[in-house]
Amino acid sequence: MTIKKTDLRIIETKKHNEDQKKETMALLKKLLEEKNVPQLKLAQELGKDKTTVNRWVKNSRKIDWDNAEQIAKVLGCHPVEIYQPSVNVILKHNCSWDGLLKDLPPDEQIKIKVPFEWYNDKVKAVQMDAPGTPNDGEIWLFDIPKNKKINKNCVGNICYITASKEFKKRNNHKLSTSEVIGKTDIWHPLVAYIVAKGNGKLKIVNSYTDELLNPLCDNLTYDDFEVAAPVKAKYDPELIIKHPK
Repeated sequence: MTIKKTDLRIIETKKHNEDQKKETMALLKKLLEEKNVPQLKLAQELGKDKTTVNRWVKNSRKIDWDNAEQIAKVLGCHPVEIYQPSVNVILKHNCSWDGLLKDLPPDEQIKIKVPFEWYNDKVKAVQMDAPGTPNDGEIWLFDIPKNKKINKNCVGNICYITASKEFKKRNNHKLSTSEVIGKTDIWHPLVAYIVAKGNGKLKIVNSYTDELLNPLCDNLTYDDFEVAAPVKAKYDPELIIKHPK
C-alpha cells in the first residue's frame, strides 16, 4: 500500500489539538521501546542531533512525513505507524494445508497485530499451518461481509468459504464420511481456491496442489456459498508485509 504525502494531510487535519499531538509522539516512544532502539541510536541512524529525537519523544516537536519515512526504515515498520498504531486482535483460527479451518484452543490463542490500514470490525485473521510451504505461519486476512454473501471477486482467488444452509441441508447425511474433509461432524469453514469450470459451475480446489478439495466441492453454484471472501493481505507475525499475488 503506497501512501502519498497528499494523503497525509487527511491524517494531520485530525491532529491539531495538543492531546492528539501528545498521542502521536507517545507512539514513537512506544515503538522505540518495542523495537529496543534507544533514542541515541535512532538519532545516529537518522543523522540527527539527539536533542531532535528527544523533542519528538517529549512532544515538543512535530514529526513531518519525510522524517516518519526515515524513522520507519530504522524501526522496520510502516511510516503511518508513527502517527497511528496497529490494532491488536486475538488470533482464534488456523488453517491446515488441506484448507480446513479450525478454532484454536483457548490456551493457544495469542495476540497479533493487524496493520491499521487493513483492520475493520469484520476482518477475519487466520494463521496458516502448512509446514514445508512458504505460507507456513503466515497471517491471512479476510473481510467478511456483514450480510454474508459472496464477493464478486471470489472466482479465481483464494477465499474464506462457508457453505449455505441449503448446501448443508442437502449434504448433511455425508458428514463423517470420506467425502468430507477430515471426516468431521460439523461444517468447518475452508480457505481454498474457487475456480470457474466453464459450464456455469464452480469448484473448490486446494490452494497448494490445485486438486479438488473433496467430492462435495465440485459442480457448485453461487447458492451453495454463504460466504466467499478473497484473501486481502498476507503477512508474518513480525509484520513483514506481503500483498496477495
